[in-house]
Amino acid sequence: MNRSILVTGATGNVGREVVRLLYDEGYHIKAAVRNLKNIDDALTPQVEYVVFDFQQQNTFIDALQGV
Repeated sequence: MNRSILVTGATGNVGREVVRLLYDEGYHIKAAVRNLKNIDDALTPQVEYVVFDFQQQNTFIDALQGV
């Protein structure tokens, strides 16, 4: 069973906690970010970061693959 979840807002205060809690429960996390250059090292390093922007439809396919 694929237990992947896309978390939007993954670098924000709430999103950061959601990523951590879901990761601790054993889910594979795809953390959606607008710009990969803005990833904070403090985020859970085992998550997969993907570019996703609600206003850029070309980012949807890769971000939603497998979730």
